[in-house]
Amino acid sequence: MDLEGALKNFYALALYALGIITVNVFTEPLPAYFPNKAMELAVLTLAIFLLSASFFGRAGFVLMFFAGMVIGSNFTGNEIYSVVAVLPLLLAIAGGSKMGKNAFLDLGGKKNFFDEGTEYVSYAVASLALAVIIGLLSGFFPPLSALY
Repeated sequence: MDLEGALKNFYALALYALGIITVNVFTEPLPAYFPNKAMELAVLTLAIFLLSASFFGRAGFVLMFFAGMVIGSNFTGNEIYSVVAVLPLLLAIAGGSKMGKNAFLDLGGKKNFFDEGTEYVSYAVASLALAVIIGLLSGFFPPLSALY
């Protein structure tokens, strides 16, 4: 990973944490729009993948603030889920950013967008699979207060 990717991951984690803090300290928790956490995390992961690609890989990490607000709404009862749920989101940002960068290079005639098409699909499928697995296992994560 290069320095640019490391900085994007740092910014993404910082904005994710800021979103969790915002929804738990300054505002009311957001209502649940999905019947279970697996569906919520999968839809959020897919949205971050596609929006990160549409920003051409430059500002996809900004979306993590809103993801932190959505997932952080259940932080008080399920802290471990809120921390582990960032993994598929970071993978979605990495895949979407790569797809967006290659689309931007293709617009300039420097690279063919479809040369790495299977890699984009593998990023999307891996991040969605990880999101569904984490969402399904969210009921098994103990609250943080039970660990000490």
